[in-house]
Amino acid sequence: MAESGAIIDYLVNRYGEGRLQPATDAGKEWVNYRYWLHYAEGSLMPLLVMGLVFSQIPKQSPWLIKPIAKGISSTVQQRFIQPQLKQHLSLIETHLSEHG
Repeated sequence: MAESGAIIDYLVNRYGEGRLQPATDAGKEWVNYRYWLHYAEGSLMPLLVMGLVFSQIPKQSPWLIKPIAKGISSTVQQRFIQPQLKQHLSLIETHLSEHG
């Protein structure tokens, strides 16, 4: 299986014996479980990976273009990745503060 969400789904369904996830008829609990399981991989993880990649670009660049790479990386981090990450973390924090 290629995706971690699919792997988790498989393990929970195969070996969980109903203990590791809400029942499909549990309404909002089941919807939240599915949402957050796939949100982590589908929405949050690409942003985190992008942040990791852009943080490595200046370190991995040849010395001649290192200042340019650092400037581009810094701009992408400040103008896109950090604001997006802030929104995502705010969403997570709000949900956790309301649902425990």
